[in-house]
Amino acid sequence: MNYAYRSSYNEIGAYANYLYKTNTLYLTNAINYYLIQNNSNQLKLSATYSINNRESETDFEAVDYEGNYIKGSNNHTELKNQNITGSVKYTALSRYFVNIGVYTENYKSIKDISKYESTYSGNGYALNAKWAISNETFFKPLVFIDHLSIATSINKHNIPISDAYDEKQQDVCFKTHLQLLNKFSFNVNYFERQLKNQVIDSHYFFKHNILNKGWELNTKIALIDQEDFKIVVFGNLHKNTFQITEANYDLNDGFYHTNGSYLKRGEYDKIYGFNYNGVYQYNDYIEGTQENAPVARDSEGNIILDSNGTPSPMIFAKGVIQYQFLGGDAIYEDINHDGNIDENDIQQIGNARPKITGTGGTSLQYKGWWLGVFFNFRYGNDIVNRARMDLENMYTFNNQTTAVDYRWRKDGDQTDIPRALYNYGYNWLGSTRFVEDGSFFRLKTITLKYQIPEKIISKLHLGHLSLYLTGKNLFTKTDYQGADPDISLNTTWDTYGYDDNYNAAIKQWIFGINVSL
Repeated sequence: MNYAYRSSYNEIGAYANYLYKTNTLYLTNAINYYLIQNNSNQLKLSATYSINNRESETDFEAVDYEGNYIKGSNNHTELKNQNITGSVKYTALSRYFVNIGVYTENYKSIKDISKYESTYSGNGYALNAKWAISNETFFKPLVFIDHLSIATSINKHNIPISDAYDEKQQDVCFKTHLQLLNKFSFNVNYFERQLKNQVIDSHYFFKHNILNKGWELNTKIALIDQEDFKIVVFGNLHKNTFQITEANYDLNDGFYHTNGSYLKRGEYDKIYGFNYNGVYQYNDYIEGTQENAPVARDSEGNIILDSNGTPSPMIFAKGVIQYQFLGGDAIYEDINHDGNIDENDIQQIGNARPKITGTGGTSLQYKGWWLGVFFNFRYGNDIVNRARMDLENMYTFNNQTTAVDYRWRKDGDQTDIPRALYNYGYNWLGSTRFVEDGSFFRLKTITLKYQIPEKIISKLHLGHLSLYLTGKNLFTKTDYQGADPDISLNTTWDTYGYDDNYNAAIKQWIFGINVSL
């Protein structure tokens, strides 16, 4: 039983004391049994049964503003969880490995205030198999191959969300490992993950079926491997794709085309918005002299005239709003050439998922010296630079960058920065204007370390003594205009690929001493 106590008082004598009580019971039983166990074969059976029960309650006593004494308890909650797992593991001749597992889980929640009881269960299975090919007798002549194996796994389970709803997940993975001449090591992995009934947005309960698949390559090469001199290089490349195969709701219906917003359609990676084509140079159209004006054009670039022979203006149409573009306003591509900028002009304008991501580096050791270099990169991903959007929209009195010095001010100005409009207009709709190539290459860290010789350490009566100097974020190559192209991709679906960061990665030099007695 755990207790936590809290008190609060005020100047007129009222007070409240709270005692939080928590009782937790955790019990696990496991059994392992070998049906077969000899030099050639092993067959092992395993099972576990676990219980995790938790009760919590709050006792309180208080005196209110009128001096009345109150005492009681509330927030009584019970959570009960039971798990049963079982597995069969078979190994033969140090070459063949098979593991089959199943599990079931039962969950129960009781809240006494609402008298609500929630009960649901989940279950699943896993199959893993591996073949160590290099242990086969026919492989013995291939002495340059130290190890070769292939493996596969299938994992399928349902994820209880409530007593009436389950998400379903299935993972399939293939792996291979190759090692040559005790110098070259390669690992190649391929995976597919299928998610059914995944809740994309819990508020609107958007449910999607998703296919996520990808591959990964890891390599390590020992170029030189001597006692006093070693050089190792290593690298990792990976790519994954994300596709919604079925959705129960069209997210276009909830998009309002406001300034600063992009249409995501529930997809993690794809970015939808308008094509940005610069700024209207003139307010009024004059053929031959003031062509870059906000007038409607057909698919061949000809001016669309109204019934009176007057050029039709370009309109931003959203519900009852009919905003007429003027000189200095942003130009958005009219995809269907109807003279209206609306949802019909929204297209996919970017993909926030990298085409390929990688890391790598090298380590060099010579006697007591050690040098380590590590880099990372991304290629082919787009970033919505919302930080730049906030600093260039000229929509409020917030600070802006010097880029707005080149904004449109009068008829004839040639610029790609629209005019300043306070809390008005549509000059910073979600468009290609703020979608940038996020590819980059970065020297992440470089470390030089020196191990003090043993004879000096012994004289100092120390167990270990070394000095090191580390540099971080010393070099970055990118065309991205934001503070840092290495944005987090571990986000929710509606913020994936967005950058709100105003702070660049800090270049650092760190000197340190490692000492042990």
